[in-house]
Amino acid sequence: RLSSAPSALSLVAAGLYALASLSCLRAAFLASVSGQRSWHTFGWFVLVGLFIALVGLRLFNLEEVFRTELRSLVRVQEGYADRREWQSALIAVIAGISAIAAFFGFYRASKIVRGRRDAVIAIALGGAAMMLLLILVRLVSLHSVDQLLYGPLKINWVADLGLSASIFSLSIYYGF
Repeated sequence: RLSSAPSALSLVAAGLYALASLSCLRAAFLASVSGQRSWHTFGWFVLVGLFIALVGLRLFNLEEVFRTELRSLVRVQEGYADRREWQSALIAVIAGISAIAAFFGFYRASKIVRGRRDAVIAIALGGAAMMLLLILVRLVSLHSVDQLLYGPLKINWVADLGLSASIFSLSIYYGF
């Protein structure tokens, strides 16, 4: 079951994701033909796949559909009343795993990044990891986190569009 039509802002985001996907595809092609390390081409293709998936999420409101289905499942399991407890625990687990992954990501990057293009793709992949973290946090939908993400500052949209624009810019810069 698909939700209602996407908002104007979701359409703008989908457009940015599509541009970023094309730009990452260009960067993957450049990495391949210019003899860069193989992980560059692979990394850019991972980003292409991520942005294509994000276009689908936005156009078909799949994130909201998933969140609604998750809420329904929790209600059926009669866990909705104490959702704050398990949501808080889940946010803590996500934060802990993210911190450990970031540490190992930085450690690994310090060992393999040896030039401008290495740094550009490593930063772009780090941005992608942050986008995935943002999606996970939105899915958990803890009220206090929602206030931060969707409140007056709209951190959700600033982070989402900012990370997308950053990865788009990095993929352009990669070619120079």
